[in-house]
Amino acid sequence: MKNRVAVCMPVYNAEAVISKSVESILTQTFEDFKFIITDDCSIDSTAKVIESVRDPRIVFLRNQENLGTITTRNNMLGYCLENDFEYMAIMDADDIAYPKRLEKQIRILDQDQAIAVCGSSMEIERTGGIWLAQRDPDQIKVECLFGNPIPTSSATIRLRFMRQFDLKWDKSFWPCADYHLWYFMLYIEKLRARNTGDVDMLYSYSPQGVSHGRGLLEQELKDAKVKQLIFECFGFSANDEDAFSFTKVVLYRSHDPSHAAGFLKVARKILEKNSDKIVDDRGLKRGISHRASTYLTRTRNIPSATRNQIQKTLVFKYCHIVTLLEAFLIKTKINFLDYYFPNLSRELVKMYFRLRPRIIKF
Repeated sequence: MKNRVAVCMPVYNAEAVISKSVESILTQTFEDFKFIITDDCSIDSTAKVIESVRDPRIVFLRNQENLGTITTRNNMLGYCLENDFEYMAIMDADDIAYPKRLEKQIRILDQDQAIAVCGSSMEIERTGGIWLAQRDPDQIKVECLFGNPIPTSSATIRLRFMRQFDLKWDKSFWPCADYHLWYFMLYIEKLRARNTGDVDMLYSYSPQGVSHGRGLLEQELKDAKVKQLIFECFGFSANDEDAFSFTKVVLYRSHDPSHAAGFLKVARKILEKNSDKIVDDRGLKRGISHRASTYLTRTRNIPSATRNQIQKTLVFKYCHIVTLLEAFLIKTKINFLDYYFPNLSRELVKMYFRLRPRIIKF
């Protein structure tokens, strides 16, 4: 009989956070799984913490040398394939799964055999914000053009497709190997993805994390490399500078006027080449429009000719109104709600992100 679900967690020096993460999996409402935990040669007491947990579903593996997250995850993928698991649920050692995460995702995957991977939105612990994951498969493909559409630690993968197309995480794209895998699934193999539409995970922020501080630039450069591969699927290429400018703007990380020309060039090319309907045209236009409007609102000293071209060719008036509204809400949240009513602030953010797709239809 085929094994149902393997929850796979690589761990390294996670003694301070591992207990809560492990508990969040062991207390899931869906219980038919094996919990595969691989210690990547931790030098703290991570292994002792794991060994102290008594649950027959835990399979504890240990690397003989430090291999890094990507190689460890690929080895765990190999373990799942060798043992004929149906699904592989990814989990990071410092994140928390809410109780119904697996139940919701397995239900979606069981109901639609064409779905290759299912994830969810994540609450960001440090800010109370939301990493919003689009629910609809067509919009997930659109979102993949702009950034990682499936938070990795929330993903549950149908292993049949990993075997069929010989898929795995590509170490050369670290620290964006997850984003690269989703691109390959969606754009090369033409597979479909879903998200639950709910906030089913808590994303923990660590200043030492690769997505922060000194690691951020490396991540953005690799992110731009993935985008260059996606551009090729649209039938054009972009140089490194233009791809990086586009990346900074669409990830909402730019206040730099020097990114305007590259962003404009790439965005116009994507809209032009999408005449073949590579992605949903309406979702693409609104996604670009919202990002262009946000960038114009935040950034001063953009050359007037370039600003006018972005405004004229990329921004819908309706999206601009939503952008201004969001800017006001963010300012109010940071300066008032977070300080005086932090719990209310978090709940209002969750409510808004549930309503937001209906507001802008993206």
